[in-house]
Amino acid sequence: MDELLQRLKGMGLDDAKAAEVVQTVRGFLEEKLPDPIAAKLDDVLSGSPETMESLLGKVPSDALPKNLGGKLKGLLGG
Repeated sequence: MDELLQRLKGMGLDDAKAAEVVQTVRGFLEEKLPDPIAAKLDDVLSGSPETMESLLGKVPSDALPKNLGGKLKGLLGG
């Protein structure tokens, strides 16, 4: 999460505003992602070497929404 904070500060946001943006985005992602993935959000945001592919491999297929790839693409603005 530190890297994200630094990038936001690089865009001219002060420390407090950058932290507010990160918490807002984190909360949004926690609401939208399936619980097993949301529980690992801190690992993902911290730059942990664990990849999304390995996270998805740990989640039972019936816990994932249909068309997850399309939903993630839309969530990330793609």
